[in-house]
Amino acid sequence: DNCFIDAIVENRQIIKTQGCNNNPVTQGFLCPRGNGDSKRVYSKNRVLYPFVKPDNPNSKKMARVSWDDALSKVSEIICKTIETHGNEALLLYDYPGNQGFLSWQFPKRLWMALGATTTDYSLCSSSGHAGIGLHYGLTYGIEPENLLESKIIIFWGNNAKVSSPHQWALAIRARKNNEAIIISIDPRKSETSQASDIWIQPQPGSDVALSYGLARYLIQNNGVDKNFLEEWTTGFQEYSDEALSWTPERVEKVTCVSKDLIEKVGNLLLKNTGPALFMIGLGLQKSLQGAQAARSASLLPAILGYHRGFHYSNGSGRNIDWDYINGACLTAKKGKQVNQVSIGKRLEKGEFKFIFVLGTNPAATLPDQSAVRQGLKRKDVFVVVQDTHWSQTALLADVVLPAPTYLEKTDIVFSDHHSYSRLSQQAIEPLKESKHEIWVMQKLAEKIKKTDGWLFEDPWLALDIALKHTYKKGQVKDILEGKVLEIASKPTDKYQTPSGKIEFNSSTANDISV
Repeated sequence: DNCFIDAIVENRQIIKTQGCNNNPVTQGFLCPRGNGDSKRVYSKNRVLYPFVKPDNPNSKKMARVSWDDALSKVSEIICKTIETHGNEALLLYDYPGNQGFLSWQFPKRLWMALGATTTDYSLCSSSGHAGIGLHYGLTYGIEPENLLESKIIIFWGNNAKVSSPHQWALAIRARKNNEAIIISIDPRKSETSQASDIWIQPQPGSDVALSYGLARYLIQNNGVDKNFLEEWTTGFQEYSDEALSWTPERVEKVTCVSKDLIEKVGNLLLKNTGPALFMIGLGLQKSLQGAQAARSASLLPAILGYHRGFHYSNGSGRNIDWDYINGACLTAKKGKQVNQVSIGKRLEKGEFKFIFVLGTNPAATLPDQSAVRQGLKRKDVFVVVQDTHWSQTALLADVVLPAPTYLEKTDIVFSDHHSYSRLSQQAIEPLKESKHEIWVMQKLAEKIKKTDGWLFEDPWLALDIALKHTYKKGQVKDILEGKVLEIASKPTDKYQTPSGKIEFNSSTANDISV
């Protein structure tokens, strides 16, 4: 949810964290994780000094060393790896453990300059993006505040009550103030399902059939917006022909959802006088048919005549120059990019000889854990981890470098969820020998004699360039002065498809594997 958080500091120590009211989406309250972040800062599991695995194979305990010794060791292995195996044998395995521009994206510049291998970040949400993108181009949708205007809110594969409590809180306000009906579509009796007005429980993997069943009911009962379909879409006839083939009996057989329940929801959509919003969860697309499920759910609001009447992930709707922040556009070297989900097998085979892990914990979060851990343990692979805590991956590393938590550094954090942005201000000094990720990147650059000026650019000047067109009003200087800015979003009635319209029958579906 990327909450606005206030840290309460006394005697240079954080005594608690609490929600900040300056964000209309996160609304001044935190989940247990946010409330517990002050304890996390002072956890006994913090990495507070650099550590190196001894050369003695019989020693299992890592040795504390100076920063200079640790970085000298890392830079030496980087140079040897490139000389012996080439730059693609270097792997930067990063992810948004901290979604700060300066903590996550800017430090990538060194690895871009080296031409290292990176991943496509496909682990969390790429299947849904691929599926929805076939019909809409970019996959941004409504903003969370639109929930307050809605009369029907459908959480599809989305346990928002637990995983996005601020989104859920907005839905509850809509139910209280706007008499909105909340519907949960989930095979599991989740917390959201139990608290919704209607729970639809399809068989796992049958979401496409369910969406066709709802579409058929709307089509047969004059529930489609013909003017909208004519002006803003293509290929509806082909879609309609397929939907009509999904009879109630066929849908019930595949989904185990009764005809009566589909009719009940269909009638609510037919009689609805306000926008019906489809809140598509990332969980929906985490299966073999996940892309198909996400794309089928995203098309239902278009039948009803709504521009992008869904919320999946709004990152693609922001105007942010990512390639400038991370340096991809500043170097002629183009490293290889590999599928993130395939990393386990690649590690096991020893495809990479040097791995730098930043902002993530692959030994706990990647698929195929046996292969991941065996790959990280290979004797011909050198693993470096910079992290705040002794994660499962850090315990397998050859070098572990201490990073400050987000409460120990200043940054600007980007949200895929809401559109509000403010300075993430350093609350306390970094504990012990924790060093900012940018400091580590630049020290390594010096040691391996990479002198490209853009590696040492003032990061705030870089953000000023990259975020020049990001905000509705204001620039980075306003953020630094303590202002809350709203991020501009691309228009909801613009579609980045070949036709420039919502494509029910996608013109690019045959060109992409989903």
